[in-house]
Amino acid sequence: MPKWISALLAIILVLGAIASLGQGLARYRVEQANKTVSLAAEYASAGELARYAGLTDPEIFRDLHEHGITAVFFKEQTLGDLAGQKLETRSGYSLLADPGWEETIRTRRLPVNPDFTYLVIWDESTYHQVREQLAIKVPGFTDLGPVDPSRFVVGVPLSPNALSAVGLGFPREAMNEAERLGLGLMIQVRSWPRATPARVQQTLESFSPYQGSLAAVFFNDARLPGYPEALPELSAGIRALQAPVGLVEFFPQEGLTQLARILDKDATRLHAVSPGEMKVMSPGEVTERMELAVTERNIRVLLIRFFTDRPGDPVATNLSFIDGLAARLRADGFILGAPEPFGDLPVSRITLLLAGLAVIAGGIWLLRLASLPRLGLALGLLAVLGWAGVLASGWQLLPARQAMAFAAVVIFPTLSICLLFPRRPLPRTAALIRLLPMTALSLLGALLMVGLISDVGFMLKLNEFRGVKPAHAVPLVLVALYFWLLREEPRLWSRRLRDFWQARVLVKYVVVAVILAVVGLVYITRTGNEAASVSGVELALRHFLDNWLGVRPRTKEFLIGHPFMLLAMYTGYRDRYLPLLLVGSIGQVSLVNTFAHVHTPLAVSALRLVHGLWLGMILGLVLILVWELLARLLRAWFPPLKDAASGT
Repeated sequence: MPKWISALLAIILVLGAIASLGQGLARYRVEQANKTVSLAAEYASAGELARYAGLTDPEIFRDLHEHGITAVFFKEQTLGDLAGQKLETRSGYSLLADPGWEETIRTRRLPVNPDFTYLVIWDESTYHQVREQLAIKVPGFTDLGPVDPSRFVVGVPLSPNALSAVGLGFPREAMNEAERLGLGLMIQVRSWPRATPARVQQTLESFSPYQGSLAAVFFNDARLPGYPEALPELSAGIRALQAPVGLVEFFPQEGLTQLARILDKDATRLHAVSPGEMKVMSPGEVTERMELAVTERNIRVLLIRFFTDRPGDPVATNLSFIDGLAARLRADGFILGAPEPFGDLPVSRITLLLAGLAVIAGGIWLLRLASLPRLGLALGLLAVLGWAGVLASGWQLLPARQAMAFAAVVIFPTLSICLLFPRRPLPRTAALIRLLPMTALSLLGALLMVGLISDVGFMLKLNEFRGVKPAHAVPLVLVALYFWLLREEPRLWSRRLRDFWQARVLVKYVVVAVILAVVGLVYITRTGNEAASVSGVELALRHFLDNWLGVRPRTKEFLIGHPFMLLAMYTGYRDRYLPLLLVGSIGQVSLVNTFAHVHTPLAVSALRLVHGLWLGMILGLVLILVWELLARLLRAWFPPLKDAASGT
């Protein structure tokens, strides 16, 4: 390849790195500016705690507010929530056949339909709440009004089972009390069958009295009410309420991503510990989990449920839990208050252009290293034309950015290993030194990825990096192909492949292949957000590292990848050591993919990388010493194995 092309590729890489660094710094500033976290008490759980302690809603709200709670989270109530406490369900037939109702129906001339389901409500506030919602959501609703001073009746042409799927509104008295005490209000609206755009608009308009007090609007079900037809009404209604839309972590909801985009990403993310988990976790464990959600995943709303099954004073136990959580968050540099959306973080077309061109330059460089310079230039030219066309037209820009980010995390760790792995064994110190530029070149891919996908949409997980598992596997395959087929005799790759295909396979190699396949399967299943479960020992190790270092490094880096890469450099590459090299390559692949979690603050990802690197270096030296000890033992016990064991 002519020198001028090499110089041009280097210039493109530098420009792409500079542009991406600027985008990364802008993202860092946005992350640092958003330090307000809301502790939102779940109303149902707070009510249960109040009943245990013999307190009223205002009393428990006041205590919680004084200890750090900033909002109350109200889920829309259902028939199951209110039945037995505030109302009872009766069929029209049962009312007409009930002697106790006969005179009331006759004297008040109540138009009871035997095919209707009726709600007999004993509380006037609940009556107004239910009547308002049923009038909006159920065609054919009928209001029979107060039948005596203590009973109110409404009817619907639905079965009790169908009615149970309809939200019956929110406890307005409790909301008013929370608002009066200065607490923010968060509501979670339920979907309902046949939710039309007009009825969705009416539902959201019913919350207008709380405009200014609403800290966030959440939705309860897997599909937003009326989606997709009611999407304009949903967005207009939430804009009118002047509250961010809420995103519940690990709970995808159809239509929510589109709604948040229409709202210009005016959104906030919530993390919760489920009621079942609250029964088995200690307050300390819940505190640590919530702290990690805030510090490592940009969560800004924590839904607080309470411990009501522990010995002792339940109120004191829970107030102590809130005090501890609030203190931990303040120590981390956060303040408690209403959640705020992230600030503006645009990505310019110039940044995208330069970052994408740098990724393409890395791909050309990698193909040149594989003795395919002409193919690299041809594919690179096509990629440049395609990338420029996408940026100019805007067509499929988001998938193109995701694809280019995927290319970055595949190309650069592969390139760093293939280019910088030594040709001969290195002493311990030299191996440590060589790991640093290898890591730096891998990090160039991470930096370019930051330039390509750092915006608020990715920070809120409205958009995500695509191909997490392939991004961990493909570089290892490419490294294996390069070292096995291309590194020593690139022109003879076809003959070597043919010889391998025709070779006789010994049982021991089959066993090794099976072991490697199992290891590879475990490695892949433990990547991504839906990774395999971890052992108790590893959980204990993670807990220790979190407490010791503040930010836990990735196990794949400090415990596996970096130590084995140092050992591979120390022993030098030979075909029989290819598995050792591949295990060592995991560290480079993992550290780049760390930055693919855009919802994790950049500072956390960077600190995680640093801790993984220095810990991995220390463990790598220990591993080399163990290797040397084993080699000496083998030479002493089995002299004929001297050459094989010495690594020379």
